[in-house]
Amino acid sequence: MLQFIDISLGHSNATCARCGPPGAEDPRAAREVIAEIAEVSDAWCTAPGPNIGLTGFEPFRHPDIQEIVDACVRMGADRIRLDTEARALTDAETSMSVLAAGVRHLRVVLLGATGSQHDSLASSPGSFIAALDGVQTFTATARNVNARVHVTALIDVCTHNLKAVPDTVTVAARTGVSDVLIRVSDPSLDLRSAAPWLEAACDTGIVNAVWVEVEGIPFGMATGWELHLASTYRAVHGRKAEVCLSCALVDVCSGAVLEASDRILETFQPPACAELLCEQISRGFDSPMERCGHV
Repeated sequence: MLQFIDISLGHSNATCARCGPPGAEDPRAAREVIAEIAEVSDAWCTAPGPNIGLTGFEPFRHPDIQEIVDACVRMGADRIRLDTEARALTDAETSMSVLAAGVRHLRVVLLGATGSQHDSLASSPGSFIAALDGVQTFTATARNVNARVHVTALIDVCTHNLKAVPDTVTVAARTGVSDVLIRVSDPSLDLRSAAPWLEAACDTGIVNAVWVEVEGIPFGMATGWELHLASTYRAVHGRKAEVCLSCALVDVCSGAVLEASDRILETFQPPACAELLCEQISRGFDSPMERCGHV
């Protein structure tokens, strides 16, 4: 999994409007963003990279987005990702300009599986169709010029769209995204109750041949998630991180979770079938590395 360093373009109202009153949109000054890009580029010491994700404020509304993308290229970014609602990309010329500027990665937020649900939660009429059309126009434009691109559908999960998450994965897959990232962003959401819907979303990804990750959920805390190693799962100097010691699969997985919130660890406990699950995984593979999926 490629590592991206996210750099905020400013505050934006990109999450569920029902979860709280949206704050005022506020783009950061270009000089601040460019200075942060320089710091990330100078500090990057592993290949491939540096890889920069421009997040937060909608890039196509930022007055200096061209200057900022140019700075990423000038400072040696191997990959540039835009987090966007994709409305602007419905125009083929804009998509072509984005590709010409050096952007090959997009991350597009989906809040529902239908136009009425997404538009309501985003408080933006027409944004659902625009997002899907933008993704398809961008990928079609890339194919026309033989450019390889990667589009991630980011599903921001809260109490208002939890039950629609599996269907949202289906919509994203049929739109032609490269993968799906599920982010549980609502602190009031009970993860024990949410687990079946998140698990169903992962299964939906398998059925539709699109990779699904659940961000921030410790590996092995739910049946079947051994198939969905998120980018937060890493070995730390060849040892297990402390969080692994409370995981149901600690004996059969050499992986580790770098970051997981205390709330998630306290709320989401190993399943009742944890011991049986460990035995099944142990019997099903030949080596420890194969058992935990790190091959």
